[in-house]
Formats: sequence, C-alpha cells, structure tokens
Amino acid sequence: MRKRRVWPIISGLLIFASACTGGMFLYVANQTADSASAAESFLYLVNSGELESAYTSTHPSFQGSQTEDEFLQQMKLMDMRLYALEPWRDRRMERGWEVEYRGVIHQRNWYNDPLELDFRLGLRKDNDEWKVEYFNGPYRIPFETGPGAWFSRIPSMQGLENLVRNTILEFNEAAASGDLTEFYEETSTALKIHVAQVQIELAYERFVNEPIDLSMVSFMDPVFDGLPMIDRDRRAGDVFVISGYFPMEPAPLPFVLRYHSSSVDKRWRLYKFLIQYPTTDELTMQHCLKWLRTQKVKDINQCYDAEKSEELKLNIR
Repeated sequence: MRKRRVWPIISGLLIFASACTGGMFLYVANQTADSASAAESFLYLVNSGELESAYTSTHPSFQGSQTEDEFLQQMKLMDMRLYALEPWRDRRMERGWEVEYRGVIHQRNWYNDPLELDFRLGLRKDNDEWKVEYFNGPYRIPFETGPGAWFSRIPSMQGLENLVRNTILEFNEAAASGDLTEFYEETSTALKIHVAQVQIELAYERFVNEPIDLSMVSFMDPVFDGLPMIDRDRRAGDVFVISGYFPMEPAPLPFVLRYHSSSVDKRWRLYKFLIQYPTTDELTMQHCLKWLRTQKVKDINQCYDAEKSEELKLNIR
C-alpha cells in the first residue's frame, strides 16, 4: 500500500520539475530574443563578408576601442566560414543592459591551429537597442581585453615577414645604442614577468660590445624553417613560434622568435627569442646550402668540413 502511495508523489514531483525546467527555458528564450537576434545579425554580416556593415552596427564603445581598419584586418585574417551560436537552452539571462553569448566559429587556417575556435560575444544596449560591444577569441577575459573584436591570429605570410623583420631591426637599433631599455619595454607582459632586463643585456652583450650592422635585413626576406606553430593556453595565453634566418653576408643571421598574445596584450608581442650572432653553425644542412647559393663566394666549407664529414665520405665511396 505504501509503494502505491509513493509512486504518485514521485511522478508528481517529476512532472512539476519538468514543467519548471521547461518554463525556465521558455522564459530565458523569450527574455533573450531581442539580444540574440542582434547577435545573429552581427555574425551573419561577418560571415557574409559585409564587414563594414557589421562594424557600423556595433556599440559606440566597440568603435571607440577599435578602428574600422583594425576590425577589417582581424576579420579578413580569420576569414570566418561558419558559425554556431549557443542554443537558447544554454543562454544566460540578460543583466539589465548587457548580455553575453558564446559559440563556435570555423576559421581558415594555413598553419597548425584548430579549425574551430570558441568565442564570446557581448552586447550592450545603446538607446534601447542591443549592439555588439565585444567579440573575443578563446580564453580572452572581456573586462581585461575591453571592447572590440580581438582574436589571436597569426599574420599572413607578408605580415609574418614584416613582424620578424621589425623585431630584428628594433633589436639592432637597441644594441647599437647600447641601451636595451626601450626594446625590453616593448616585449610582452609575460616576458617581463619571467625575465629581467639585466638578463637580456647579459645574454646579448656581444651585440653591444662587438657591434654589427643588421639594418641590411630591411631589404631582405627571412627564410623560415617551416610554418609557424601556435599554442593556445587558457592560463598562459597564446604563443606562436617561428624560426629561420636572414641571408646576410658573409654569414646568415639565425633566429627563433616566440610571440605572446593575451587578454592584456591585444597584439603579438615578443615573448622569448634567440637571435644568433651571424653564423652558419645553427643552420641545418639544407638551409645552409640554400643560403650558400645566394652568396657571391660559394665555399662549401662554410656549411660543413668536407674532410671530417662522414656523410660525404660515404657518398664518395
């Protein structure tokens, strides 16, 4: 008898809980309909390539923090192919004049990076109309990054060459002056936390004590070892690494550069770096021979010692 009495009670509780849950979902869907529509409209414009219209539709604080050219550059580099906004059952309630949505975008990538990226899309009311205030990539904290569209995207090949070239030229200018303070101040926050300026000065004192003019790289294209690699980390931020050399004479300039981007640093800033004094010792055989082909004096001994090369002896036999 007791079991028969308990089952109706349990069934009633389950029906009540289901009704409350369903009612809550419907309430959230109804309350967020206007802001969700504004979010969808913005994403549709970006996905359709109507970037100027997308920028115009954003909140004044968005436009005050990021210029239209910066926005266009970010979005063109990402080249969003598809997007999916979170379903209404997973939405958070609007907080008066602001609300945040999350979702996934499918990006174009030409290096080692996932095709799918999580994003956060924040909206704020302006004259009683919902407008996008921020559009951020994974692991970016909105109150640190601020308004605008900010994604850690490796530059295009031309942009990558310019970034590396400018890094070397800035280092060259600092080393020539004997004061690395300004160069150090322009590095990432992450580098400053882990490495003191005096450590950088000690590591590169040869460039200061034995000055060498690296300004010629302004007329050169760097030769990369391969495609850049990116590592996305929730705590440390995003880091990408690129290595290679500049084909200087009489010896190449090898480098390994790591750049960091976080909620605080909106753009790529130098994180860890290794700039070798011009030498062939740090080049792979393949790169050394490739460099040698560009030189006036093509001395094979600059790449390896023929007399001591076991590989060469085997090939001769």
